[in-house]
Amino acid sequence: MKKVFSNIFMIGALATSLVSCVKEDQAFNPEASPSVVGFRNVNNTISSPTSTPIPMFQAAFDIMPAAEFMLPISYSGPTAAPNDVSVTVEVDPTVVTTYNDEVNEGDPYTIMPTTLYTIENPTAIIKKGERIGYIKVIVKTADFDLDEMYAVGLKIKSTTSGGISLNYGTAVYRLDAKNHWDGEYKVTGSYVDNDNPAFKGLYPYNHMFLITASANECYAYNDDYGLTGFVFNTGTGASYYSNWTPQFRFDAGKVVEVTNAYGQGAGTRFGKLSPDGANTVTESGDVITIDVKYVMVQVTRDRCVFTEKWVKTGARP
Repeated sequence: MKKVFSNIFMIGALATSLVSCVKEDQAFNPEASPSVVGFRNVNNTISSPTSTPIPMFQAAFDIMPAAEFMLPISYSGPTAAPNDVSVTVEVDPTVVTTYNDEVNEGDPYTIMPTTLYTIENPTAIIKKGERIGYIKVIVKTADFDLDEMYAVGLKIKSTTSGGISLNYGTAVYRLDAKNHWDGEYKVTGSYVDNDNPAFKGLYPYNHMFLITASANECYAYNDDYGLTGFVFNTGTGASYYSNWTPQFRFDAGKVVEVTNAYGQGAGTRFGKLSPDGANTVTESGDVITIDVKYVMVQVTRDRCVFTEKWVKTGARP
Protein backbone atom coordinates (compact mmCIF):
# COMPACT_ATOMS: atom_id res chain seq x y z
CA MET A 1 0.00 0.00 0.00
CA LYS A 2 1.37 3.40 -0.93
CA LYS A 3 1.69 5.85 1.95
CA VAL A 4 1.17 9.57 2.27
CA PHE A 5 2.28 11.29 5.45
CA SER A 6 1.25 14.85 6.29
CA ASN A 7 2.95 15.70 9.59
CA ILE A 8 2.54 19.41 10.30
CA PHE A 9 3.46 20.22 13.90
CA MET A 10 4.32 22.63 16.58
CA ILE A 11 6.93 21.20 18.95
CA GLY A 12 6.13 22.47 22.43
CA ALA A 13 7.60 21.88 25.84
CA LEU A 14 7.41 18.31 27.05
CA ALA A 15 4.80 19.28 29.61
CA THR A 16 2.50 20.63 26.93
CA SER A 17 3.36 17.88 24.41
CA LEU A 18 3.14 18.08 20.63
CA VAL A 19 0.22 19.73 18.88
CA SER A 20 -0.74 18.38 15.47
CA CYS A 21 -1.88 21.04 13.04
CA VAL A 22 -4.52 19.12 11.15
CA LYS A 23 -7.97 20.28 10.29
CA GLU A 24 -10.34 19.74 13.20
CA ASP A 25 -14.04 18.96 13.24
CA GLN A 26 -16.46 21.64 12.12
CA ALA A 27 -15.65 24.74 14.17
CA PHE A 28 -18.28 27.47 14.45
CA ASN A 29 -20.52 29.37 16.83
CA PRO A 30 -23.76 27.36 16.70
CA GLU A 31 -25.90 30.29 17.85
CA ALA A 32 -24.72 32.44 14.96
CA SER A 33 -24.56 29.84 12.22
CA PRO A 34 -27.17 28.68 9.71
CA SER A 35 -28.09 24.99 9.65
CA VAL A 36 -26.04 22.99 7.14
CA VAL A 37 -25.42 19.34 6.38
CA GLY A 38 -21.99 17.90 5.69
CA PHE A 39 -19.72 14.91 5.81
CA ARG A 40 -18.47 14.17 9.29
CA ASN A 41 -15.10 12.94 10.47
CA VAL A 42 -14.49 9.27 11.23
CA ASN A 43 -12.92 8.18 14.55
CA ASN A 44 -12.42 11.88 15.42
CA THR A 45 -9.60 12.27 12.92
CA ILE A 46 -9.12 14.21 9.73
CA SER A 47 -6.11 13.16 7.70
CA SER A 48 -5.77 16.15 5.38
CA PRO A 49 -3.63 19.24 6.05
CA THR A 50 -5.31 22.49 7.06
CA SER A 51 -4.66 24.19 3.73
CA THR A 52 -6.64 21.81 1.54
CA PRO A 53 -10.14 22.87 0.46
CA ILE A 54 -11.28 19.22 0.50
CA PRO A 55 -11.26 17.25 3.78
CA MET A 56 -9.95 13.71 3.70
CA PHE A 57 -11.20 11.15 6.23
CA GLN A 58 -9.71 7.72 6.85
CA ALA A 59 -11.14 4.39 7.99
CA ALA A 60 -9.61 0.91 8.12
CA PHE A 61 -11.20 -2.53 8.10
CA ASP A 62 -10.29 -6.15 8.68
CA ILE A 63 -9.80 -8.21 5.55
CA MET A 64 -13.10 -9.95 4.82
CA PRO A 65 -15.58 -10.41 1.96
CA ALA A 66 -17.89 -7.66 3.24
CA ALA A 67 -16.88 -5.09 5.88
CA GLU A 68 -19.60 -2.67 7.00
CA PHE A 69 -18.86 1.06 7.08
CA MET A 70 -21.46 3.47 8.50
CA LEU A 71 -20.57 6.77 6.85
CA PRO A 72 -21.77 9.68 9.02
CA ILE A 73 -23.60 12.76 7.76
CA SER A 74 -24.02 15.66 10.19
CA TYR A 75 -26.66 18.36 10.69
CA SER A 76 -24.91 21.42 12.14
CA GLY A 77 -26.46 24.63 13.38
CA PRO A 78 -28.18 26.29 16.33
CA THR A 79 -30.63 23.40 16.79
CA ALA A 80 -30.89 19.71 16.00
CA ALA A 81 -32.88 18.59 12.95
CA PRO A 82 -36.37 20.18 13.13
CA ASN A 83 -37.85 17.16 11.32
CA ASP A 84 -36.59 14.08 9.54
CA VAL A 85 -33.92 15.31 7.10
CA SER A 86 -33.02 13.32 3.99
CA VAL A 87 -29.49 13.90 2.69
CA THR A 88 -28.47 12.29 -0.61
CA VAL A 89 -24.85 11.81 -1.63
CA GLU A 90 -23.23 10.86 -4.93
CA VAL A 91 -19.89 9.37 -5.90
CA ASP A 92 -17.67 11.82 -7.79
CA PRO A 93 -14.25 10.46 -8.84
CA THR A 94 -13.11 13.95 -9.82
CA VAL A 95 -13.02 14.84 -6.12
CA VAL A 96 -10.15 12.36 -5.66
CA THR A 97 -8.43 13.68 -8.78
CA THR A 98 -8.69 17.25 -7.48
CA TYR A 99 -7.38 16.20 -4.08
CA ASN A 100 -4.41 14.45 -5.69
CA ASP A 101 -3.64 17.50 -7.81
CA GLU A 102 -3.81 19.95 -4.90
CA VAL A 103 -2.51 17.93 -1.96
CA ASN A 104 -1.11 14.57 -2.91
CA GLU A 105 0.48 14.96 -6.31
CA GLY A 106 3.67 13.03 -5.51
CA ASP A 107 1.94 9.82 -4.41
CA PRO A 108 -1.69 10.00 -5.54
CA TYR A 109 -4.58 8.00 -4.18
CA THR A 110 -6.12 5.40 -6.44
CA ILE A 111 -9.79 5.99 -7.20
CA MET A 112 -11.46 2.95 -5.66
CA PRO A 113 -13.08 0.73 -8.30
CA THR A 114 -16.81 0.37 -7.81
CA THR A 115 -16.33 -3.40 -7.71
CA LEU A 116 -14.71 -2.99 -4.28
CA TYR A 117 -17.59 -1.26 -2.49
CA THR A 118 -21.36 -0.90 -2.52
CA ILE A 119 -23.39 2.02 -1.23
CA GLU A 120 -26.60 0.32 -0.14
CA ASN A 121 -28.65 3.51 -0.12
CA PRO A 122 -27.20 6.92 -1.05
CA THR A 123 -29.67 8.76 1.22
CA ALA A 124 -29.08 9.25 4.94
CA ILE A 125 -31.99 10.04 7.26
CA ILE A 126 -31.20 12.40 10.12
CA LYS A 127 -34.06 11.88 12.55
CA LYS A 128 -35.97 14.78 14.08
CA GLY A 129 -34.14 16.04 17.16
CA GLU A 130 -30.86 14.40 16.14
CA ARG A 131 -27.72 15.63 14.39
CA ILE A 132 -26.26 12.58 12.66
CA GLY A 133 -27.49 10.11 10.07
CA TYR A 134 -25.64 7.32 8.33
CA ILE A 135 -25.13 5.81 4.91
CA LYS A 136 -24.27 2.12 4.91
CA VAL A 137 -21.32 1.16 2.72
CA ILE A 138 -20.10 -2.41 2.19
CA VAL A 139 -16.34 -2.54 1.61
CA LYS A 140 -14.93 -5.70 0.01
CA THR A 141 -11.50 -5.67 1.62
CA ALA A 142 -10.80 -9.32 0.71
CA ASP A 143 -10.47 -8.11 -2.89
CA PHE A 144 -8.16 -5.16 -2.14
CA ASP A 145 -4.73 -4.89 -3.69
CA LEU A 146 -2.74 -4.04 -0.55
CA ASP A 147 -0.13 -2.24 -2.64
CA GLU A 148 -2.74 0.35 -3.60
CA MET A 149 -4.08 3.26 -1.52
CA TYR A 150 -7.77 3.56 -2.34
CA ALA A 151 -10.01 6.59 -1.96
CA VAL A 152 -13.62 7.41 -2.76
CA GLY A 153 -14.74 10.95 -3.63
CA LEU A 154 -18.20 11.96 -2.42
CA LYS A 155 -20.43 15.02 -2.77
CA ILE A 156 -23.69 15.90 -1.10
CA LYS A 157 -26.23 16.13 -3.88
CA SER A 158 -29.30 17.37 -1.98
CA THR A 159 -30.89 17.90 1.41
CA THR A 160 -34.49 18.40 2.45
CA SER A 161 -33.57 20.87 5.21
CA GLY A 162 -30.76 23.36 5.71
CA GLY A 163 -27.99 24.15 3.28
CA ILE A 164 -24.99 22.14 2.10
CA SER A 165 -21.79 22.95 3.97
CA LEU A 166 -19.22 24.83 1.90
CA ASN A 167 -16.36 23.14 3.78
CA TYR A 168 -17.81 19.66 4.26
CA GLY A 169 -20.18 19.22 1.32
CA THR A 170 -17.42 17.38 -0.53
CA ALA A 171 -14.97 14.87 0.94
CA VAL A 172 -12.44 12.16 0.17
CA TYR A 173 -12.68 8.91 2.12
CA ARG A 174 -9.52 6.83 2.27
CA LEU A 175 -10.53 3.21 2.95
CA ASP A 176 -7.79 0.80 4.00
CA ALA A 177 -7.56 -2.93 4.63
CA LYS A 178 -5.68 -4.25 7.66
CA ASN A 179 -3.18 -7.07 7.43
CA HIS A 180 -2.53 -9.59 10.23
CA TRP A 181 -0.13 -7.38 12.23
CA ASP A 182 -2.10 -4.15 11.88
CA GLY A 183 -3.37 -2.83 15.22
CA GLU A 184 -2.79 -0.74 18.33
CA TYR A 185 0.26 -1.53 20.46
CA LYS A 186 2.00 -0.59 23.69
CA VAL A 187 5.71 -0.09 23.06
CA THR A 188 8.42 -0.36 25.72
CA GLY A 189 12.17 -0.36 25.34
CA SER A 190 15.03 2.04 24.84
CA TYR A 191 16.87 3.99 22.19
CA VAL A 192 20.23 5.70 21.83
CA ASP A 193 21.03 8.66 19.59
CA ASN A 194 24.77 8.36 19.00
CA ASP A 195 24.92 12.00 17.86
CA ASN A 196 23.04 13.29 20.91
CA PRO A 197 23.40 10.93 23.90
CA ALA A 198 21.26 13.23 26.09
CA PHE A 199 18.17 12.47 23.99
CA LYS A 200 15.87 9.98 25.70
CA GLY A 201 12.84 8.02 24.58
CA LEU A 202 9.43 8.66 26.15
CA TYR A 203 8.74 4.97 26.74
CA PRO A 204 6.23 3.51 27.25
CA TYR A 205 4.32 4.66 24.19
CA ASN A 206 0.84 3.44 25.08
CA HIS A 207 -0.97 4.12 21.83
CA MET A 208 1.20 3.18 18.87
CA PHE A 209 -0.37 1.97 15.65
CA LEU A 210 1.07 -0.45 13.14
CA ILE A 211 -0.63 0.48 9.88
CA THR A 212 -0.77 -1.82 6.87
CA ALA A 213 1.68 -0.92 4.11
CA SER A 214 1.43 -4.18 2.16
CA ALA A 215 0.35 -7.77 2.71
CA ASN A 216 3.26 -8.39 5.12
CA GLU A 217 4.48 -4.89 6.07
CA CYS A 218 3.35 -2.24 8.57
CA TYR A 219 4.66 1.22 9.44
CA ALA A 220 4.60 2.93 12.83
CA TYR A 221 2.29 5.80 13.80
CA ASN A 222 2.21 7.49 17.24
CA ASP A 223 -1.44 8.16 18.04
CA ASP A 224 -0.64 9.95 21.31
CA TYR A 225 1.07 12.72 19.36
CA GLY A 226 -0.73 12.40 16.03
CA LEU A 227 2.60 11.79 14.31
CA THR A 228 3.98 9.34 11.80
CA GLY A 229 7.35 9.32 13.51
CA PHE A 230 9.37 8.82 16.69
CA VAL A 231 8.91 11.32 19.54
CA PHE A 232 11.67 11.78 22.12
CA ASN A 233 12.81 14.10 24.91
CA THR A 234 15.74 16.38 24.11
CA GLY A 235 16.14 17.28 27.78
CA THR A 236 14.33 20.58 27.32
CA GLY A 237 11.25 19.45 25.43
CA ALA A 238 9.73 17.01 23.00
CA SER A 239 10.93 16.64 19.42
CA TYR A 240 10.88 14.12 16.59
CA TYR A 241 12.94 13.04 13.59
CA SER A 242 11.49 14.38 10.36
CA ASN A 243 11.15 12.00 7.42
CA TRP A 244 11.54 8.95 9.62
CA THR A 245 9.36 6.17 10.93
CA PRO A 246 10.14 2.46 10.86
CA GLN A 247 8.43 0.04 8.53
CA PHE A 248 8.58 -3.62 9.52
CA ARG A 249 8.37 -6.60 7.18
CA PHE A 250 7.23 -9.88 8.73
CA ASP A 251 7.68 -13.48 7.66
CA ALA A 252 7.35 -16.84 9.47
CA GLY A 253 7.34 -15.47 13.01
CA LYS A 254 10.17 -13.01 12.48
CA VAL A 255 10.85 -9.39 11.64
CA VAL A 256 12.93 -9.83 8.51
CA GLU A 257 13.45 -6.24 7.41
CA VAL A 258 13.17 -2.66 8.68
CA THR A 259 13.11 0.29 6.29
CA ASN A 260 12.23 3.97 6.45
CA ALA A 261 8.51 4.19 5.67
CA TYR A 262 9.00 7.62 4.10
CA GLY A 263 11.32 5.93 1.62
CA GLN A 264 14.87 4.72 2.07
CA GLY A 265 17.03 7.84 1.95
CA ALA A 266 14.24 10.34 2.66
CA GLY A 267 15.90 13.17 4.58
CA THR A 268 19.14 11.13 4.18
CA ARG A 269 17.64 8.59 6.62
CA PHE A 270 17.44 4.85 6.15
CA GLY A 271 16.18 1.99 8.27
CA LYS A 272 17.80 -1.39 8.83
CA LEU A 273 17.34 -4.40 11.05
CA SER A 274 19.98 -5.00 13.71
CA PRO A 275 21.15 -8.63 13.42
CA ASP A 276 21.93 -8.92 17.15
CA GLY A 277 18.30 -8.30 18.15
CA ALA A 278 15.70 -10.97 18.91
CA ASN A 279 13.60 -9.81 15.92
CA THR A 280 10.82 -12.26 16.72
CA VAL A 281 7.04 -12.23 16.48
CA THR A 282 5.13 -14.42 18.95
CA GLU A 283 1.39 -14.87 19.30
CA SER A 284 -0.88 -15.96 22.14
CA GLY A 285 -4.54 -15.75 21.22
CA ASP A 286 -5.16 -12.25 19.88
CA VAL A 287 -2.01 -10.83 21.48
CA ILE A 288 0.94 -10.29 19.16
CA THR A 289 4.34 -9.52 20.71
CA ILE A 290 7.15 -8.14 18.57
CA ASP A 291 10.70 -8.00 19.94
CA VAL A 292 12.83 -6.02 17.54
CA LYS A 293 16.09 -4.10 17.34
CA TYR A 294 16.62 -1.72 14.46
CA VAL A 295 18.69 1.26 13.37
CA MET A 296 18.05 4.68 11.86
CA VAL A 297 20.97 5.30 9.53
CA GLN A 298 21.86 8.96 8.92
CA VAL A 299 23.62 9.23 5.54
CA THR A 300 26.05 6.33 6.13
CA ARG A 301 26.41 6.14 9.92
CA ASP A 302 24.27 4.28 12.47
CA ARG A 303 22.81 7.28 14.27
CA CYS A 304 19.95 5.81 16.35
CA VAL A 305 19.51 2.31 17.73
CA PHE A 306 16.09 1.18 18.95
CA THR A 307 15.48 -1.90 21.09
CA GLU A 308 11.73 -2.36 21.54
CA LYS A 309 8.93 -4.68 22.55
CA TRP A 310 5.58 -4.11 20.82
CA VAL A 311 2.56 -5.76 22.49
CA LYS A 312 -0.74 -5.61 20.64
CA THR A 313 -3.57 -4.24 22.80
CA GLY A 314 -6.36 -4.28 20.22
CA ALA A 315 -7.52 -3.13 16.83
CA ARG A 316 -6.79 0.40 15.74
CA PRO A 317 -9.67 2.66 14.69
